[in-house]
Amino acid sequence: MSALTPTMSSLRFDSRTPSPTTSSPSSSTSGSGSLPTPPGLHQNSIDPAARWLVQKYGGTSVGKFAERIAETIVPTYLDQHKVAIVCSARSGSTKALGTTNLLLRAASEALKPVSVDTPAVTPGTQTPSRNPLWGRNSPSPPRRSSVSTASSRATSPTRQNSLSSLTHPSFNATVDLIRSEHIKAARELIKHDALLKDLEAEIDHDCEGLRGYLFAAQVIDEISPRSKDNIVGVGERLACKLVAAVLQDRGIDAEVVTLETIVLDALQSPSNPNGTLLDAEEAFSDGEALDQSFYDRLADALGHRIRQCPPHRVPVITGFFGPVPGSLLRQIGRGYTDLLAALLAVGLDASELQIWKEVDGIFTADPRKVLTARLIPIISPEEAVELTYYGSEVIHPFTMEQVIRRKIPIRIKNVENPEGGGTVIHPNPEPEVVMEEIGLLFSGLNGISPLKTLSQLDSPTHSTIRQKKLPTAVTIKDHILVLNIHSNRKTISHGFLAKIFGTLDRFGVSVDLISTSEVHVSMAIEDTIGKKAVERLVRELKTSGTVTVHPDMAILSLVGKQMKHMIGIAGRMFSTLAEGNVNIEMISQGASEINISCVIEGRDATKALNIIHQSCLQITPEAARGRELLSASGVEYATFLNLTPSSSIKNASGTPSRVITNLAVARSNLLRIFEVRQEPAPLPSFAEAEAHARNGASKLGTEAVEGEVEMDEGGEGFVNMAQVRALPEGLSITPSTVTRLFLLREHRLHGIVTGIQRVKTIASSEDGMDRVLISFKDAKISLMEWSEVQRDLMTVSIHTYERTPQLLSMNSPTWRSSLRTDSLNRCAALTLPRDALAILPFHSSAELEMMEQERTLAKDVPYAPSFVLDLTEVDGRIRNVLDMVFVPGFNNSTIAVAFQTTQTWTGRLNEFKDTVTIFMITLDIFTRTYPVIGQIHGLPYDVLYMVACPATIGGLLIVTANAILHVDQASRTVGVAVNGWANRVSTHVLSAQPNENKTPLDLQLEGSCLTFVNDTSILLSLCDGEQRSLKMHMEGRAVSRLELSPPLGMTGPAAVVCVSDDEHVFVGSTSGPSTLLKAVHIEMIVELEKEDVVAPASADLDMELDEDIYGDVAAQIMAQSTSGPATEKIVTLQLALRDTLPGHGIISDMTFGLMAEDGQPELIACTGVGKLGGLTRFTKQIPTRTKRKLPSIGGRQGIWSICVKRSSNANMDRANSDGRDTIIISTNSTPAPGLSRSAIVEAYIMDPFIFTRRADGSVSFYVGDTIEQKISRRDQEIPACHSFSLFSDKTGLLALPASDPDGAPETEKLERLEDILDTDRGTQWAVLYLKSGELQIRNLPQLEIVFSTPEVRFLSPSLTHNSDKEMRHSDNTETGFEIQSICLAMIGESELTKPHLTVLTTSGFVASYEVLPLPVQTTRRGSAQKVLSIHFIKTLVHLLGRPSNPVILPRRLIPFSTMTGNGPLSGVFCTGDQPFWLLSVNWSPLRLYPTANNTIHALAPSSIFGSEGDFLVHNEDGPALVQWVGDVQLGLELPYRPILIGRQYTAVIFDPATKHVIAVSSQKARFALYDEEGKSAWSVDGPGISEPVCESCSLELFSPDTWTTIDGYEFAQNEFVNVAESVSLETLSAEKGEKDFIVVGTTIYRGEDLAVKGATYVFEVVEVVPEPGSAKRRNKLKLLCRDEAKGPVTAVCGINGYLISSMGQKVYVRAFDLDERLIGMAFLDVGLYVTSIRTLKNLILISDAVKSVWFVCFQEDPFKLIVLAKDFEAVSTTNTNFFFGSGQDLAFISTDENGIIRMYEYNPLDPESNNGQRLLCRTEFDGQEEHKAVLTVARRSSPSIDMSVEKLDANLAQQAQSVLVCGMSALMHPFGSIYQHFPIATLAGSISLLSPVESARFKRLALLQGQLVKNVQHVGGLNPKGYRTVRNEKVSRPLSKGILDADLLRAFIDLELGRQEEMTRQIGTARDLITHDLSMIWQSW
Repeated sequence: MSALTPTMSSLRFDSRTPSPTTSSPSSSTSGSGSLPTPPGLHQNSIDPAARWLVQKYGGTSVGKFAERIAETIVPTYLDQHKVAIVCSARSGSTKALGTTNLLLRAASEALKPVSVDTPAVTPGTQTPSRNPLWGRNSPSPPRRSSVSTASSRATSPTRQNSLSSLTHPSFNATVDLIRSEHIKAARELIKHDALLKDLEAEIDHDCEGLRGYLFAAQVIDEISPRSKDNIVGVGERLACKLVAAVLQDRGIDAEVVTLETIVLDALQSPSNPNGTLLDAEEAFSDGEALDQSFYDRLADALGHRIRQCPPHRVPVITGFFGPVPGSLLRQIGRGYTDLLAALLAVGLDASELQIWKEVDGIFTADPRKVLTARLIPIISPEEAVELTYYGSEVIHPFTMEQVIRRKIPIRIKNVENPEGGGTVIHPNPEPEVVMEEIGLLFSGLNGISPLKTLSQLDSPTHSTIRQKKLPTAVTIKDHILVLNIHSNRKTISHGFLAKIFGTLDRFGVSVDLISTSEVHVSMAIEDTIGKKAVERLVRELKTSGTVTVHPDMAILSLVGKQMKHMIGIAGRMFSTLAEGNVNIEMISQGASEINISCVIEGRDATKALNIIHQSCLQITPEAARGRELLSASGVEYATFLNLTPSSSIKNASGTPSRVITNLAVARSNLLRIFEVRQEPAPLPSFAEAEAHARNGASKLGTEAVEGEVEMDEGGEGFVNMAQVRALPEGLSITPSTVTRLFLLREHRLHGIVTGIQRVKTIASSEDGMDRVLISFKDAKISLMEWSEVQRDLMTVSIHTYERTPQLLSMNSPTWRSSLRTDSLNRCAALTLPRDALAILPFHSSAELEMMEQERTLAKDVPYAPSFVLDLTEVDGRIRNVLDMVFVPGFNNSTIAVAFQTTQTWTGRLNEFKDTVTIFMITLDIFTRTYPVIGQIHGLPYDVLYMVACPATIGGLLIVTANAILHVDQASRTVGVAVNGWANRVSTHVLSAQPNENKTPLDLQLEGSCLTFVNDTSILLSLCDGEQRSLKMHMEGRAVSRLELSPPLGMTGPAAVVCVSDDEHVFVGSTSGPSTLLKAVHIEMIVELEKEDVVAPASADLDMELDEDIYGDVAAQIMAQSTSGPATEKIVTLQLALRDTLPGHGIISDMTFGLMAEDGQPELIACTGVGKLGGLTRFTKQIPTRTKRKLPSIGGRQGIWSICVKRSSNANMDRANSDGRDTIIISTNSTPAPGLSRSAIVEAYIMDPFIFTRRADGSVSFYVGDTIEQKISRRDQEIPACHSFSLFSDKTGLLALPASDPDGAPETEKLERLEDILDTDRGTQWAVLYLKSGELQIRNLPQLEIVFSTPEVRFLSPSLTHNSDKEMRHSDNTETGFEIQSICLAMIGESELTKPHLTVLTTSGFVASYEVLPLPVQTTRRGSAQKVLSIHFIKTLVHLLGRPSNPVILPRRLIPFSTMTGNGPLSGVFCTGDQPFWLLSVNWSPLRLYPTANNTIHALAPSSIFGSEGDFLVHNEDGPALVQWVGDVQLGLELPYRPILIGRQYTAVIFDPATKHVIAVSSQKARFALYDEEGKSAWSVDGPGISEPVCESCSLELFSPDTWTTIDGYEFAQNEFVNVAESVSLETLSAEKGEKDFIVVGTTIYRGEDLAVKGATYVFEVVEVVPEPGSAKRRNKLKLLCRDEAKGPVTAVCGINGYLISSMGQKVYVRAFDLDERLIGMAFLDVGLYVTSIRTLKNLILISDAVKSVWFVCFQEDPFKLIVLAKDFEAVSTTNTNFFFGSGQDLAFISTDENGIIRMYEYNPLDPESNNGQRLLCRTEFDGQEEHKAVLTVARRSSPSIDMSVEKLDANLAQQAQSVLVCGMSALMHPFGSIYQHFPIATLAGSISLLSPVESARFKRLALLQGQLVKNVQHVGGLNPKGYRTVRNEKVSRPLSKGILDADLLRAFIDLELGRQEEMTRQIGTARDLITHDLSMIWQSW
């Protein structure tokens, strides 16, 4: 017989069971008897010390999870225990179809009379009769027949029914159903054919025996209680046979044990060996219950029977144990299986009894009603009994008693969650005792840990309940009836209570609760006795008194063993119910004091259950970075300074330009240094001038000054950034000069900048240059200066205070230091925590005069030792410092400190209002004394910051939330209120200034900036970008009043405002573009109104006037009072726009979409805030579009376009013509026939010169002659070259010393004469890279060497001329980079282009050098040789990686110039594989942008087809004419296309089906609060009082073509969208069964006193019919479902076609039913506030705002969420996601509110994981800023634009690697140690890439990172390691080894070759291997 293994036998039964040939009803076995155990089966432990473990499985577990029982649960326990299994009868899909119910139905059908209409054939299939289960002699049911005889039709109806019932019994269908259910289950579960065949035979045998038994009962028309027991017992036999077969099929040695005769064995004792069941029934006659002695004997018999089985086999025991005295069902009930398991555990002295159910155990409340219910790990038997009596289905008390009496614990476990610990019912539930007795029971198990919860008895849930003596659980018992009986006699009768209870006893009514008094009795009974029975009971009770009945009640019970020691628990319970408006009908507490119960109305049951659970149980809800894609956007800190020497640099027109000043700006860790340059405006072309004249504009040369047109469009002096950004530059009339910001240097620092100030040191007195002082988040200050030689910043010193006591004791990660400097450069101060300052003094000239011997030292060390000043030591009242500023006008440095000794807030304003004090403290650095020289008390509590006034005015300007105050040294205070709140929150009475339209001002000063433009002009920048001036009216030298001007303009919201010495104003913004303005002061004479002129009184005329001060003023007053209209001369401040610094602002959310032009992926981000909000589309390449194919042009080897002059007879009057044509020259790879020389591999054409290079390196030089119209070859000898380039210089930078023209040959004079004809050609030069490794620059046409350097092949930081021919470059064998191509070309925007030398190596390095004049101190003098006075400074290094085929597809560098929407742009293009553009704009460094094509053979700019922005390209598809997409913007690391809409967007979704974009917009809206009557609860009650506002959101659908809103949905005014996602849900409307829907989760605000609510929306993008006259169909949003929630819906995601969403601390899984409603399937309590949800198949990652990360599994049968593991640390996690590597590597990445990235591992085998319950934190990486949005994408091939959704899905699914893109608030660059990619971005607007790295590569890069930390000097002297290290006091060493910093690794490729070789040699690897590693990980998405 075949089996699972070759020797496996058939289904086995206990051989001690009687043979089926006997007549005993208990006889049943297979004919095989006891078979030997085949080898290879999993068996019970044979260890003699192993104890028995009894597992009882319910019917549902057997019916649904038999496979899991056999494969997972039972094998886990076999190795260390002896397992005995008890099974209940199997239940099917529903409880009604359970086997026991079907058997009882069959029994009743056997006695039921059959209707006349009974069909001849019953449903189902008749099973052939076999030997019946209860013996061979039982009567067999007759066969069914469809033949009717005449005699049967003549029979009377009564007789006919009787015969029909015998011929076609109705129970046949039920028996057939039982059989079919078990046969079906067997065929699904059993894989072995022989085993299945035997099992089917046993099922048929048992069912036929049952059929015969029922037929016999029908014949005698009687079923006794014992017969019913036998019928019900068939279910257990069938279940056990099925389970045993499944176990055998899965390789477990099991056998079935039946117990039909076990009761008889128990009754037979040594004193009565012949005892029978009849004797027992006589002993328990008259329904008398069985006593304990019977159960004790039965337990002993059960243990004896099981021990007789083979010790290695797993016994599968029937729950039915035969007939008992008085009937099994009557004496015990249907819970007899649990009782048998308990008795078996007693008989075997088992270590534990396990009851396996479909719940995790006993909960603190019904989890279906209380979502915060928690599993109870351990409970006492008394508590379990109480919970059972009062509604919780735990386990029958009598069953529990049998086990607990023998000190055997009971564990309730979930068959769906076998890893869970379950609930232990233990006789002594104290944790110490439990751990001592059974804690090590399952210590050696793998996989499943049944006692896992016992090891967690110190968890918060359990320890809190035990230590605080809290209740254990709360439960509800529904369907309760309350009877109130009031005695009708005035004197109490002794028989009153006896009569009532006697009546209840006669009706068989059990009382649950009772409360009595002398004349009153209240009882709670179950409402299950029927309505008529209740009526009869009430009638009889009325004989004892008045009876009232209250139906539909419920019993609420609070259960806890320690409740008798819980003082006040009853009061808390009842007060909680009262607060919840729950009425109590009656109260009862039992004598055991283990529960407090009360009766409430049934409709309040669920509410009462929840509030009691929350109040009385007090259970708190549980709860390798890659390269940077986009740097931080915007400006947060800025200062003007004179950092670089102001030199006269000539531009393209030869007109001198000047550097006005420098500007240093910073945001996050990005530092940029700009020049503010004034340049001549570019002259308009002939076409522009002609068009301008036609439009009727003014004559050229008479235009207004720069910025006037833009300023005047919105009113005089009005700057509107929203308009300026949208205007092309060509729309304004060109001014004579322009002022531009030009970037000098950009650095990514290893620290977060918190302040930037300019300072002058001792060295500044010699060079006149300022130094820059920068502070950082971790309390550091760097002093830096500019090096003209290196063209970069150099670190002078670094001062660190991170080890000060104030920093070490700080526990606030959000604290940031601020930097202040003295106006006279005497010292700088850095704020520290705990009211302290770090003071950095600087040497002054006065000091040096006192110590002449240290003057030289002071130049190198310009500062004195710094120190920390604790302000509380200066004065103990200084606490809670708000702000600190330096005050000018004092001999020593003096600071003003604003602080709040007594803090207050809005709720305490009645007691404490003006609580801010300002102390003026002088800092005497030499004596170290700090006296307080002034005090100002009683300032408003809402002081925001202070501004020191110039010394000519004195005092301080104090900005509060509602007013601006001026306080002088005498404490005189004047101010102006900006809204109506100022006089309400302060005792200072301030004048309320009206607005320009005479309405009260209503401004907000939070987020404002107040800055002095000069001594008399003050600029106020508000948080919304509005600019106003503040005027100080003076009376003598005192300030009399303050006045705000009308708005001057609108800019981006200001984060910083700084003013230069020449009154340029820079407004830096973090939310949008920053603005460079020019302050203009205009004198105006205005006529005063009558009420403004006050005539002096007569008394005033007689006063003595001081003529020196007041004489002229008085005369003017007198004249004005007697003459005509009064006038006043005023000076107004106007602002003129100069330049903007682009910035997209914060990134709120982002998603990936497809570009409409070419189908390439693009990143769509929600950027900006307020009116500067909108969408920004980022791409990784410059998007292009193909205008036309050009098959007639070859050019695979090269394409050139040359501009030539048109012939003289050409039409010069054509429009849009500049008198030039374009000629296209192209070559192919096939050489001309007959040529013996090697093929030409490179050519360069620059009118009139042509250079060619052949394969052997030889170079030919040709010159065109315009007079003779021919090209001739020059015979000059040129050394063999690897590459060359021609360059035409128009800047004058490349110029030779003047020479005598008379000595020049005549031909040279002639060439100069020809050059005069083309004056715009400039000087021309040839750049050669020789095979010897030397870079040469030669003049043309003489080809004289004017510059030579060998250092280029080593990529040195700078290149200078070297004429020494014996240098190392002459050694051809020395190693170095092999240069593949070089190009000297102009790179830049407009007229501010600069020459750059670009070098491309064969190994993939791209380096670019800026050409600069030699500094004055290094200029060569007295040299007879003609040499260029230039040097090259390296500004860019990029690593591409090696080309795929450098021979067939070589890379070449080609210069280009094109025309964009912002003007002309020049750069360099690289052909070959991985082609790219190298270019820059004025405000950005050099950027390298890849192309959409993988290969480009040749490229040339061309205007032959009428457009100056076209390119001729020969790519893999052949030659074509392409053009950049018009609206693309450059300058950032990624090309971008801004879409300014004017409102902020918080979420964006791409719908792949329709390729539409859906975004959520957010705007401020008035918040109205209404009372219960619908009236407004509050309204504005005074002028200038602002109304409360809230965020109001809309869902907008964008067209992919025009990017305009085509449809939308407005949410309620007080409803805010938290999350919006595209989720795939099951639906009947799609062929695949699933479709993408737009799911939105919202929060509904309801005021401060009411909890917020939420809602879930489901939308679909549908296609609608087109508009009349339009052929194009359009799309709209369709709302399918709105589901309200009790809390905010903060996260949504899809999982297997279901929607998983959060509602505060809970997570729900819901199904989208019929596309119209959401139905709950499962839920889970996870913490306090869910911030994100991510899914992978059926795995879920959940991040919580308090409870960190949860790893959860979703189970569908039945639906359930199971917690696999979680992080137990309290971390405010904002995002989490899966992080994959190659193979089976999996990790979890999370980020918290402080920007810390953590990498978790799920490893149940690790001892630290607590058996898998704890997620192990392996890495912590400080990203410094909070992450905002997270995306996961896959690396894939580029999809085409016409790709269908199905192909797109398949394209995504093909990629195994995945990439994660995150939206964050700061820059980060880690690399994970797992092989996968993961990009990241921030609130500061940056986007970065987090990438996995394989192990070997990660180890090499980790070693390299360590070398870079120690051996490279970093900008600012900062520590890269400390910058990324997370301070964690819970671990001995920082967890910093799992993520690498790519900002730091980037420093490696910036090193020259020698340093790279040395560093890689120190770590034992090769440089080429490291560069290959870096090239592999520095990739985009």
